[in-house]
Amino acid sequence: MSHEANATLRRVAGWMSGAAAAGLLVCACGSSTASSTTVGGDAPTAAVTATPLPPGTDATPTPGAAETIPPGTAPPAGPPGGGVTTRPPATPTPRPATPTPVPAPAIAAVMAPATAHCTPGTVGMVRISWRVTNATGVDVGIDGPGKFNSTPYPTTAGDDFNFPCDGNPHTYTITTVGGTGPPARRTVTVMP
Repeated sequence: MSHEANATLRRVAGWMSGAAAAGLLVCACGSSTASSTTVGGDAPTAAVTATPLPPGTDATPTPGAAETIPPGTAPPAGPPGGGVTTRPPATPTPRPATPTPVPAPAIAAVMAPATAHCTPGTVGMVRISWRVTNATGVDVGIDGPGKFNSTPYPTTAGDDFNFPCDGNPHTYTITTVGGTGPPARRTVTVMP
């Protein structure tokens, strides 16, 4: 056998491995002799004698298709009794679903007059309106964060509130009720 044919045979045998390679090489090369022996008591190896490939035949294995075994070394051990060891395809690890963050309550708008028109010593009225998001209602405090109302107002609404005409400015605090996260709060000041 020529040196070139012998090198090609070694490349193909390294590419295929074991007794299965011997059988396939014998068929592919037009054959001669094949025998199986055990090296180290683990895996069968093949001793192959083959006729050279016809001129112009390419027996080079596809790069990356299989492991190349250097000449003079035993192929890797397979499963007991021979055969081919295969691995099941890798299954992707499922990622836990990322929860969608729930926006915190927010006050989109508060409308109030800049000044109140009332007679000194009386109690006048001012109209305060609001629009809030991501909440279930609104509490209104007058001159502090307390509650003027006994039950929350709707999220988009307005009402008339007392304005003591004592010559002092007064504050109206809108605080969100419900929703996820801390309540939002906004204070407006109305001048006398």
